[in-house]
Amino acid sequence: MPKHNKVLTLILVAGLSLWAGACTIKATDYELPALTAVRFVHAAPNAPSVNVLLNDNKFNDTTFALLGATTPTGAPVTIAFQGTTGFVPVSAGTTRIRVFPATPRARPTGNVQPVIDATDDFPADGAKTYFVVGNAAPLSVVISDDKILTDILDTVNFANAIRAGRGGVRVAHMSLSASPINVNVVAQRVGATAASTLFSNIAPRTISDIAQVDAGNYNIFVLRAGAADTLGRLTNVAIGSRRVFTVMARGTADSTRPGSPAAFGLTLLTDR
Repeated sequence: MPKHNKVLTLILVAGLSLWAGACTIKATDYELPALTAVRFVHAAPNAPSVNVLLNDNKFNDTTFALLGATTPTGAPVTIAFQGTTGFVPVSAGTTRIRVFPATPRARPTGNVQPVIDATDDFPADGAKTYFVVGNAAPLSVVISDDKILTDILDTVNFANAIRAGRGGVRVAHMSLSASPINVNVVAQRVGATAASTLFSNIAPRTISDIAQVDAGNYNIFVLRAGAADTLGRLTNVAIGSRRVFTVMARGTADSTRPGSPAAFGLTLLTDR
């Protein structure tokens, strides 16, 4: 090989080595941050619509446009009664959570006091739901660790995973009334008359485990524990294969005003 070809070969090898090294550095510099999935649900019947701040940022500002997710906007997320943000990926870590009465501003003014001011840990690769509850300020928050919503669909590593042809239902008892509840699930199939009791004595401000049922359409009845009266119902709920839903009880069983936001009612949340 001519001498000048050897020199050219050495230069090319050295250049490729430098380029590879630079690429390695870039990959390290741009590692994706640790994320967790967070959802807020407004379950306070007499409270106004609310905005959420996480570490002084609007809820939108903490999101990342990953895998086709919506690009963050400048408007604050506003949640009305029975409303939900859906699960949103946010940065993991210790986070200050503040909930304010809704405002069209980018963030509340200095003289507006939060109705909730709390700190919680957002675990990496985790999932949490924050139920805003209460009748009027100061409100409170009930936290549900929802990593189970991912685990229960893992048919490889989770023994009790939901498999094809089955779905999952759980209850979030966010009612203001003090009476525990139990839930009956009735399958609306031709000739079916029996009802299966999935949960008993679910206490207020708690979330049940996930009960598995065959995929299909169901009527869901919420009964007062120890009594026969029906407090609320959802009709013809389609529970698909490997889908999970939360039945949220809200309002109060003591309300005497039909149609009032404070009256006992049910809201269906789609989890997975």
